[in-house]
Amino acid sequence: MHLQMNPDMRKWFADIASHYPTDFDLYYLCFVAGITAKRKERPLKGTDFIDYYPGDFKMRGRLLVGLLLATELDVLGIELSEREAVRRNVRGMVESNALSLSKEGAKLMNQYAYGGWLALCEHFSEDRPRTLETFVRLYANFIKDTLAGRLEKQAKRS
Repeated sequence: MHLQMNPDMRKWFADIASHYPTDFDLYYLCFVAGITAKRKERPLKGTDFIDYYPGDFKMRGRLLVGLLLATELDVLGIELSEREAVRRNVRGMVESNALSLSKEGAKLMNQYAYGGWLALCEHFSEDRPRTLETFVRLYANFIKDTLAGRLEKQAKRS
């Protein structure tokens, strides 16, 4: 599992990065934004920065894998009750221990993290966060508004 961050992502977080213990924390924030927005983009100039879940994330590896898989299956329009389709699509994304991602799974996670970062950039009006307080407030608004928009779309389809 090789997770990547784009140099522009690091620059964007420069003013608040010291408030987070690892680069993975910043990656995780981008990943959650991408999963929430269901936005994935091919990362530009991504460089490997870690190949394991650090610190507190280690115990939550299965949760991260589950979030990724559930989102991707939803994007593909596959219901969890479609066991063979789920098995076929999940097989290539995880290692046999189901804790770590395969090369393809890591690539997908990187796409959601990069897509999430792009969505955050748009939400922040192309200006990077300068203070932790501003970042947390705008990040929470982004997650809340994005989820509300998804729920509204689901309600209209029903």
